Amino acid sequence: MITEANTDLQSDDAKFIADTWLKSYRAACDGGSRSLPAQDLAQYVLRNLDDQGYFELMRPHVHRLMTDPDNDLLLMSEEVDRDLYVGWVCGRKAQGTRPAVLHYVYIKKRHRKEGHCYKLIAELLGERMGAQGFYTCQTWEWFQVALDQSNIWTYKPKLATKGADPHDQQTATTASP
Repeated sequence: MITEANTDLQSDDAKFIADTWLKSYRAACDGGSRSLPAQDLAQYVLRNLDDQGYFELMRPHVHRLMTDPDNDLLLMSEEVDRDLYVGWVCGRKAQGTRPAVLHYVYIKKRHRKEGHCYKLIAELLGERMGAQGFYTCQTWEWFQVALDQSNIWTYKPKLATKGADPHDQQTATTASP
């Protein structure tokens, strides 16, 4: 079952999403993503921070993306119990000529390889599934997806910053948390 997540930062939904986002992205920075060259200063800095510095820097950024009214935060849970989380997606739907922006997708390990990531993205994008879009957080897994669909997904980390415009070419390669 896919529902809109409660974005009140004290809710169970928001705590689960923030916790898994921060920890999984940190693991990606420490693991497979390290084999990717840092494409910008922000990636380089994130890879070289200790845990305390990483969480202090990234927590407000993640909270802002979660609570931004322009973003959608969808939560997938098991059919039998809404409190048994499977995963979630945070992004901005395409509207008019504005392309979709995918900030992050997370699926619990035991539910991976079951099509849940695709279902969440399809729910977020709706009829615009397959249209061009941008993504702002690059993990090794997502880098592999983006390579397979390079005609659709483009890495634009700057779009995670407040007020960034997907049509602005200045946002193409620079990032700031």
